[in-house]
Amino acid sequence: MQAWELYRAKRILQLVDPIIGMNYPEEEAVRFIKVGLLCVQEKARLRPEMSMALKMLSNDVDIELDQISQPGLVADLMNIKLGQKTTLHSLYSKASNLESTPSPLSSCS
Repeated sequence: MQAWELYRAKRILQLVDPIIGMNYPEEEAVRFIKVGLLCVQEKARLRPEMSMALKMLSNDVDIELDQISQPGLVADLMNIKLGQKTTLHSLYSKASNLESTPSPLSSCS
């Protein structure tokens, strides 16, 4: 969220490590940060496709024309991942219980 807040405050250069600025143009680092922000926008339909993101990173497409909206919250992703783990754990437990319970089909041999 720090990148988003600094972008909104028009202080995105604060994210760039000064050592990088000595070896690479600051504009390049800012472009990378903006592409990153475009790729994590809250609404998936606003995110660029991977091929377009690559063109943006290589400066083949001008990203100054793209409107960057607020990114999705990482906390939401964590809830989804935790929910999946619980679901997978539940499925594993159910599968283990099924293996230990005799099946009517297993006695047909």
